[in-house]
This record gives sequence, structure tokens and C-alpha cells, in this order.
Amino acid sequence: MEKYDLVVRGKIVGEDRVISGQIGVKDGKIATIQPAGEQLQGDKVLDFENAYVFPGTIDVHVHCFSNPKEGFIPTSMSAAAGGITTFLDMPYDLPNPISNVEIFEKKVQQLEKEAVVDICLWGTISKTGGTEQIVPLAEAGAVSLKCRPSRRMPIASRAFPIQRSSRRCS
Repeated sequence: MEKYDLVVRGKIVGEDRVISGQIGVKDGKIATIQPAGEQLQGDKVLDFENAYVFPGTIDVHVHCFSNPKEGFIPTSMSAAAGGITTFLDMPYDLPNPISNVEIFEKKVQQLEKEAVVDICLWGTISKTGGTEQIVPLAEAGAVSLKCRPSRRMPIASRAFPIQRSSRRCS
């Protein structure tokens, strides 16, 4: 029988049903979901018996640095505590919005050291001269771009999703 890095047992909540079962995880990814019965073997086993085991959720709108005293560590730890396994971080960081590749890559380096969950990064387009950064930000891994077209729209923004997958978000 195959051995997994992690086995999680309990009431597994799926897309359309709940089963008493187990999840086999190998190399950080779900390799199998099996009904209860023959026990999967793992280096580590978490048996939650009759407790529900939910899939991780995704939060599509998080601000890690709108307040410079925040950051990836407290934000991602709070997300993980609430069952969020992936979130998208908005680009309006203080004091420097994520408007060019240099700032973006610096944030990626920080993310890789501090993140507790998977985090996808947005970029933003500067009001003046920002369009030349669209392609470089996309190529650097920004999952989407935000743009505030005028000072009359300080809250509302337009999102421009990028239609390719990002190496920054798993």
C-alpha cells in the first residue's frame, strides 16, 4: 500500500456530499480521497473522527499593507486560522503601491519568506505613465491589475484580470 506524507480522517466535505473518509496528501498536494474502510498509511495521521474536514477557502480581496504595520505574517496567520488557504492581496500598499516590477519583485521576495498560506499578488497601473508596466507586471506574475481612472473615483476601481495563470499563486 502506498504511504502518504499526511493522512487526514473525518467527515470529508466535498462539492456535493459528505463522506466518512480520509485524504492522502503527498508532496503538499491531495493525492487521494477515500471512503472509510481500509486505512491509508501516512508519516503523520490526523484523525478527526466524526468532525467535519472542509476544503480550504479562497479570499479574493485582502489588504496586507494598506497599513504599514500590517504585513504577510499577521494577515496570512489570521487567514489560516479561519480556514483560508489562498488569498489575493490588493496592490494599494502604503507608502508605495505595487505599480512596477521592481516593487512587485521586492514584495514577492517578502512573501516567499513570510507567507503562511498561498498568496496571489495584484499590481496597479499608475495614473500617469503606468501603461508601460502592464506587460512587465503580468510577466512577473501579477494575477490582475487595478486602475483608479481619476481622483473623482477614490474608492471605486476597475480590475483588469490577466488571462494566464501566475507562478505566484498555487
